[in-house]
Amino acid sequence: MKNFKICIACLLIIILAGPLLVYSQEVERKEIKELYIKGNKNVSGAVIRKYVKMTPGRVFRMSDANEDIKRLYETGYFSKIEIDVSEYSAEQVVLTYIVEEKPVIKKLEIKGNSRIKTKKLLKVIPVSEKQILNENKIAEGKVEIQKYYIDRGYMNVKVESRIEEEKEANEGSVTYIIDEGRRIKIRKIEILGAEKISPRKVRKAMKTKSKFWFIRQGYFKEDEFKDDMERIKALYYKEGYIDIKIQDVKREVSENGKYLTISITLYEGEKYKISSIVYNDNTLFTDEELLEGSLMIVGEYFLPEKLTDDLKRIENIYYEKGYIDTRVGVDTVLDEATGGMKVEYFISESGKVFVKEIITMGNTKTKDIVVRREITVAPGEVFDGVKTQISENRLQNLGLFDEVDIYPDPESRDEYRDLIIQVQEGRTGELSFGAGFSSVENFMGFVEVAQNNFDLFNWPHFSGDAQKLKLRAEYGEVRQNYSLSFVEPWFLDRRLSFGIDLYKSSTSYIDAVYDEERTGGALSIAWPVGRFSRMIARYGYEEAEISNVEERASDLIKNEEGLRTISKIGLSITRDTRDSFFYPTRGMQSTLLGEVAGLGGNTEYYKSAFSHYSFFSLFDDHIFMFKLKTALIKEYGDSEDVPLFDRYFLGGPTTIRGFKYRDVGPHDEYDEPIGGKFYAYSTLEYTIPIFERLGIAAFFDVGNLYAEPDDIDLSVLNGSVGLGLRIKLPIGPISFDYGYPVITDDFHEGENGVFTFNLGTTF
Repeated sequence: MKNFKICIACLLIIILAGPLLVYSQEVERKEIKELYIKGNKNVSGAVIRKYVKMTPGRVFRMSDANEDIKRLYETGYFSKIEIDVSEYSAEQVVLTYIVEEKPVIKKLEIKGNSRIKTKKLLKVIPVSEKQILNENKIAEGKVEIQKYYIDRGYMNVKVESRIEEEKEANEGSVTYIIDEGRRIKIRKIEILGAEKISPRKVRKAMKTKSKFWFIRQGYFKEDEFKDDMERIKALYYKEGYIDIKIQDVKREVSENGKYLTISITLYEGEKYKISSIVYNDNTLFTDEELLEGSLMIVGEYFLPEKLTDDLKRIENIYYEKGYIDTRVGVDTVLDEATGGMKVEYFISESGKVFVKEIITMGNTKTKDIVVRREITVAPGEVFDGVKTQISENRLQNLGLFDEVDIYPDPESRDEYRDLIIQVQEGRTGELSFGAGFSSVENFMGFVEVAQNNFDLFNWPHFSGDAQKLKLRAEYGEVRQNYSLSFVEPWFLDRRLSFGIDLYKSSTSYIDAVYDEERTGGALSIAWPVGRFSRMIARYGYEEAEISNVEERASDLIKNEEGLRTISKIGLSITRDTRDSFFYPTRGMQSTLLGEVAGLGGNTEYYKSAFSHYSFFSLFDDHIFMFKLKTALIKEYGDSEDVPLFDRYFLGGPTTIRGFKYRDVGPHDEYDEPIGGKFYAYSTLEYTIPIFERLGIAAFFDVGNLYAEPDDIDLSVLNGSVGLGLRIKLPIGPISFDYGYPVITDDFHEGENGVFTFNLGTTF
């Protein structure tokens, strides 16, 4: 169709230019004195001139005039174009383009769309009212509307366009007429030929999903389905089935046109074992040195992922010694004799390179020292490619830069080269508002102001030194908290993190007969211990007050009324190898804490605590989690007892579910929880994914809280079993749990189950 229109345009050019052919011979090669454009009303002269080559000062040629006319027709703005050439003098001519514009779109309508709003469709088409009527763009609009519907499950949609012109007014109307058809839902996805990898795992790799109750609509989207074919191949390729093929795809629509069954037939092929590993052209390192630590092992199955990692490992062997220009290539060949895979590396070695100078670029707000102190190589040292990668990761982890790139000077091939550190600064200040609900708090709101690139001494901007400042206020029905925290990440120019925390909190427990208020602050020093561990030393001072004690309270609680001061010092170490903070699937986190109060103040106690989490990723992304927590607190010196506000409490959504909040453990004679000095509890939880963001969890919580460490009796426990939902959102996890007590002590015998939930969001 497009070629036909071009032919028509060329024919028009010949017809319109015919009368000029004889005359043009007389004016050919004369200079163009003036250029005029006539007849345009809606298309500006400036736009027309962009497509015209013949301008004042140039020599007139009829071939150029024909090209100009052709380009102007191709814009789609004009229905007729003429050229008038008149003599200005013996050596000069005046050139005039006379155009007749296509109609302007006076009215644009979309009809037949009952499922998708008109304003949404208008955003996807390249046509609007008051534009020049362009048939090509109108046709493009049909395609875009159809694509928009198909992407939302309307596979049988049909779109037509109708153009009506009013020649006298030179206006037109455009109408898109849509037959939406039925929105098709996927009833079933069959994976045929899948034996080496289960059909369930193949379906899990796809984004196209079948309908699942009210949770998942299962609409078919063409573009997403095409991408799924590549996802299936990637899944098999990752497992070593490099011959994977999609042999056939069938789609069967039900008789009522509402449901779709998809059948995908696979040819899996076989996995190949590695028959040999060969290194070529390596002189700086022996085959044995290059093979040491290899992930590719003769006799084991060939996996493309391991090949990629091994290629990087070989490059790092060279990069660590400064041979940063060394290039490593690899080829894999089927060994016909053994039926295995031959892996052959080709190495192009280079000379050793040293660091000349370190040059930082792009850090307009952040101080040079903030960047330089994260760099693990220095001028004069061997250009260690592995250390530069570590430096790049450390800069990324600061959270100050959107992009970090570290590379040797690309303009140099000398033995000594500059190390270029190119960064792109990101936004480091945040203003957050939040609201949330939980079974404990009911409603809670917060406001937070944070700056992750703070500089206390850079007035008036206060930014650039990577210090962290956070102000936060929380208000809920149970708790009201206000806090300020400041962190200097490089204290005394060493890799020490120095922190200051100030806080004030007020708590009115729903079922309790007293209020609690705490005001205080803390100083801390933290430093890394190895790759995954961190040590923190902390000193804190606070004032805690028990007030508004009701008359019905026990004597124990009444005796706690009043103000206490606590001065304490603590030391903790944490090892964290989890793969994710919000949604861990593997790894562990362990923390050991020791704390002593009594360095001033009127309260003396010591405490120790240990917590451990382990996560295991089982088949089909099932997650098993094990948690163990235990802690002890004990008075000493002049203190006769541990204050009520520093005792431990158990029960509720984050400890032993199935029991009321803070209700597990010792109670007074009025059945009011009074906390304890030792607790230990454990959780076993198994989560099964339903689809990408939803899982079902089964759990078992067991443990207890004891008044004194000497009261420990493992025959007296509280435990619960239950089920829960786990919902993954970008803002964080949401959990709904129902726990039912199955092991109880005397305080909880005969109790019913408890439903708990935690839900939070920010905006």
